[in-house]
Amino acid sequence: MIIFLIAGIAGASLTERLEGRFLKSRIKLRIDEGWKVQSGNIPGAQATGFNDSSWTTTNVPHDMSITLYSATNLDPGAIGWYRRHFTLPAGFAGKKVIVQFDGVYHDSKIYLNGTQVGNQQYGYVSFYCDLTPYLNATGDNVLAVFVDNETVRNSRWYSGTGIFRHVWLIATDFVYVRNWGTAVTTPAVAAAQSQIRVQTDIVNDLTTAQTRTVQTTIYDSIGNALQTVDTTITVKPKTIDTVMSIDTCVQTLVLSSCNLWSPSTPYLYYAYTRIINNATPADDYVTQFGIRQLQYVANQGLLINGVATKMKGICMHHMAVPTGAAVPERMSERTIKELLASGCTSIRTSHNPVSPEFYDLCDQLGMLVLDEWCDKWYDTSGGAFYENWAQTWPKDLASFIERDRNHPSIVMWSVGNEVASGATVPPYLTTNLQILVPYVKNIDKTRAVTNACVAGSSDPAGLGALANIEDIVGLNYKEAQYGAIHSSNPNALILGTEQAPYLNGAVPTWFAVRNTPYVIGHHIWVGVDFLAEGISSGGPPSGYLDYCIFRKAWFYYQQSQWSDSPVVHIGIGNAVDPAPSTWATPFLSESWNQSGSVNVVTYTNCDSVILYVNATKIGTEYLNNFSNMIMQWPNVQYQSGVIKAIGMKSGIQAAVDSIMTVGKPAKVFLKPDRTTLYADGEDICCLEVDIDDANDNLVFNDSTDTVQFTLSGQGRSLGIGSADYTNFEPFKAMSRKAYNGRVFIPIQSDTVPGTITVGVSSPGLTSGSLILTTVPQVITTAIRSAPLRNTQGSRADLFTCVCNPDSKNIQVRYRVDVPSAISLSVIAPSGRMVNCLANNKYQAAGAYSTEWNAMNRIGVYLFVLKINNTKMVRKICIVR
Repeated sequence: MIIFLIAGIAGASLTERLEGRFLKSRIKLRIDEGWKVQSGNIPGAQATGFNDSSWTTTNVPHDMSITLYSATNLDPGAIGWYRRHFTLPAGFAGKKVIVQFDGVYHDSKIYLNGTQVGNQQYGYVSFYCDLTPYLNATGDNVLAVFVDNETVRNSRWYSGTGIFRHVWLIATDFVYVRNWGTAVTTPAVAAAQSQIRVQTDIVNDLTTAQTRTVQTTIYDSIGNALQTVDTTITVKPKTIDTVMSIDTCVQTLVLSSCNLWSPSTPYLYYAYTRIINNATPADDYVTQFGIRQLQYVANQGLLINGVATKMKGICMHHMAVPTGAAVPERMSERTIKELLASGCTSIRTSHNPVSPEFYDLCDQLGMLVLDEWCDKWYDTSGGAFYENWAQTWPKDLASFIERDRNHPSIVMWSVGNEVASGATVPPYLTTNLQILVPYVKNIDKTRAVTNACVAGSSDPAGLGALANIEDIVGLNYKEAQYGAIHSSNPNALILGTEQAPYLNGAVPTWFAVRNTPYVIGHHIWVGVDFLAEGISSGGPPSGYLDYCIFRKAWFYYQQSQWSDSPVVHIGIGNAVDPAPSTWATPFLSESWNQSGSVNVVTYTNCDSVILYVNATKIGTEYLNNFSNMIMQWPNVQYQSGVIKAIGMKSGIQAAVDSIMTVGKPAKVFLKPDRTTLYADGEDICCLEVDIDDANDNLVFNDSTDTVQFTLSGQGRSLGIGSADYTNFEPFKAMSRKAYNGRVFIPIQSDTVPGTITVGVSSPGLTSGSLILTTVPQVITTAIRSAPLRNTQGSRADLFTCVCNPDSKNIQVRYRVDVPSAISLSVIAPSGRMVNCLANNKYQAAGAYSTEWNAMNRIGVYLFVLKINNTKMVRKICIVR
């Protein structure tokens, strides 16, 4: 028995790891390293012989604008060039060669060896260009990219500028699977048996008809081949008029004993398609998918595999601090896991598609996605518009749907945000929807289509009538109209596409969703702080995660509404509700360093909370006395020491939180999320640096010390950030003032194994250091991937699973830090529980262990440990 213990999602690009396991004929290389970049409109920079030796060398993804961000320029535009020299890689000769850009913002023009081979105005969709006719088979080739985010500005938030996502060089046969040319759907879904429909577009780039065998095999998550089907197809020749010819092959397979994809069981399968020419494999393609059924039923809502599912959602822009628009996968993974920990189950990609890897992560982690195409159409309200929308929308919308239609996490398409305004629903909104919705359905019939509508504040009947055109009536800030809209059209399903935290400045907007069957969810503005738009009016950002993905007190307020686990959290300060016209959330202190009489806030979903200051019981409050779920304790007398809140459910302690008095800043403390990285030029250590007192407690309020760092070895800094929206120190720097006692430093490996040494200091404080190890990344052909949902608490010392090779038992060890209710279960690959080792069992603080006999089982098993509101997951793969 071989046990693989998988602690997290491995390094390297997610795309590389998936395709590296399967592809044998097609060659796909990530060409992110070694680009030259220069800002400015430089005549002749597309020419092969142009001298770029003085240009800056960089890797992509890259954002030109992040170094220009300032108090007077919150969304800096830029204009410039990228150039990359390359010789044709081994195996590319005699092949069709394309270059694929996952995202270039915006108005880009692509040149190869001086000839323009493509262009893309809308910066958020992926696109590709055929390089074949212009390549030098030997010698130097020059790929040049011009970007212009200065001449035409069309964003209301920080957009970034440049090649801000991955770039791929792809070689195929001349009869091949079209890029994003597969559509895997599941027309019949059941755990006992499901039907898989694989539609594949085959391109013939030759001038004679070609006959090929299309062979598709379905693999499970650990690499077992389940079903194979072969289909012979003749693809008509290309002509001068058609440039290339495309024929579609449709194949149907039936699987038994299926593992259904859902947010709680995000199980993935793979459709591996080969194009075979006279018994010789000529091209191949792999598509990741999940088996799941989506239904949208009047007065029942969204059903996933027959289970009614509310979308507990947030809106989120595509940028991150300190990297700007160029967001590494590791940072996206960290963000999604923190959102899951809040109880969030859905992300609205406001207001544009994000990177392909982001959706891969949502697939793996079980996060639902409301995928949005664009902000505005041709309406220029708010200073935003879609450049040349009337001319470019068919191509861009098709690219948006085709690239991401196989992601099981995506449950709905939005064809625009706030594309119309006014008190009534304007005719042009319905006219355009009557064109756009069928267009989307022609590409993907399996998902609902909506738009995020802000128009119609006095027109509930007009809004209800939208349900006759689109599947879901998506509404921004219209919770008070839900009842009237439903009365006007009882068959209408409603989705809150954008909401403030409060309804009418009083109760959470979640209250308009939770017990209303025809409202399938909502999306708070916003989950994560973002640059520009959120502070352009002078107010603070409204996310419950800050720029650095550190939790604000507001995180726990959302968690108290959404989470099924007991929650209690203490904050000190003024919890006055924001006005209905704002999104601002109150600032609460996370340390017990006050004086006199203070206001204490406890966010909780427990029945009651008992509050203590040191050994003195302050009293008990009951949640049903607080209509907005904000439990307040006015006039608590400060006393140095510890303030503690105990959440009670049915008379039993269910959750505990405490904060203490902290001393003066004394040291810097380094908290890396990992210390071993893959040497792939892609992996990231997300390093939190804290300002601590002498007893290792975070100094929350008073620590604005300047943090400096040094870095040497086989890695690079991606900058330094803090959560302070008023601080405009450069992100691409080696120092920054701390905010609430913390700064954030993402450190990326290079491609050479070795070590990275990080030193961190602050004047007058004890310094700290860290050594990271970088190791080779091997992309294996063995499929060992499986769902991992590690929402919180990934520290290995809290929870371990170890195999005893003699007894074939899995030894499970865990630690309880404070007296808690714990549950421990074993989940099979199907998502079904195969053993409950503990169910809501109360345990005192201490170390515990138990065993599970694996016997003759094989496959991937999840060990799920819940301690109060913390969930931890460990995964093993048992192979005979």
